[in-house]
Amino acid sequence: MAANKKEVKKGRGPVLDAAMIKKMDTAISRTTSFKSAAAAVGISIACFHFWKQQAEEIRAQLEEDGSFEPDERQGLLLNFLDAVAQGLSTVREIAVSSLIAAARRGDWRAGESILRRRFHDEFADADRLGSESDAAPVAESQTGVLIIPASLSDFKEADVIDQ
Repeated sequence: MAANKKEVKKGRGPVLDAAMIKKMDTAISRTTSFKSAAAAVGISIACFHFWKQQAEEIRAQLEEDGSFEPDERQGLLLNFLDAVAQGLSTVREIAVSSLIAAARRGDWRAGESILRRRFHDEFADADRLGSESDAAPVAESQTGVLIIPASLSDFKEADVIDQ
C-alpha cells in the first residue's frame, strides 16, 4: 500500500493587481485581523506579510533615495501598503465613533476609555504610568500636603507641624 502523501498544489501564486488592492482595503476595514482580511481576498497570511514587507522596503528606499523610481510592480506594492493603511484608518474611525457615541449615551466605561487614552497623564492606571517609587521625589514644600503617619495620630496637629 502506498503511503499517504499530502498533495501540494502547484501553480501560479496570487496576482497583485488594482482589483486585489481594492478588495484588500475593503477586507481590512470589515474584518478584525490581517489574517481574516487575507483569507477574504484569497491570499495566505504569509503572502500578505510578504507583500507588506516588500512595500515597506520600497517605501524606505523612496524616502532614502529621492531619485528612485519604482517600477510597475513596486508601484502596486506601494498601493497595497496604502490600501492597508486606508483600511486600518477606516476601522479606527468606526471604532472611535462608536466609543464616543457610547460615551454620549452615558456608558461610563466608554467615557473612562476615552479619558485613559486621550488624557493618559491624568487618567491612566498607575501601573501603566510607572510606580510611585519610579517617580522623582517631590519636596514637601511643593505639595502643600501634610502626611501624618498613623503612629503620630495621638499628637496634636500643631506638634506634628512643628516637627
